[in-house]
Amino acid sequence: MIKKKTVFVIGAAAHSDLGFPLGLALLKSIVSALDFDISPNVAGTGSEEVLEAVKLQISQKTIDPNMEVHLNAARSVASAARMGISIDEVLHKLEDDNCTNVGKLAIADCILGHEQRSPLAHAETSLAIVEKLEKGVQGEESWYLSFC
Repeated sequence: MIKKKTVFVIGAAAHSDLGFPLGLALLKSIVSALDFDISPNVAGTGSEEVLEAVKLQISQKTIDPNMEVHLNAARSVASAARMGISIDEVLHKLEDDNCTNVGKLAIADCILGHEQRSPLAHAETSLAIVEKLEKGVQGEESWYLSFC
């Protein structure tokens, strides 16, 4: 039992027991979220939530008001991510504020989507959460409770 204040730095893979995507799977989700096709008669496949977030930022005058700038940035991130190793690496190499913005929005969209589908999302009590953590996603024992 830990008796004094302690900070644990836990890496991104910590959430994998709960079904969250790691590295390349997250990158694939981000590509899908940013893969906008606005050609006539072609339904876009990108995330509606990312588009709405960009529209909100435009209305708040925090980013360039030209939507096409952001759609092009999204396409650039999606294209680069198809060949990338991680979203961090992709955004760093693109060195573009608009790409970074839509990339971060897509990260948030993907993570929130997985949160909503996680085994913990519908646990109504703290006891139910502990029970789900004990079992992990595939019914295997999870490491989470070693901190309790």
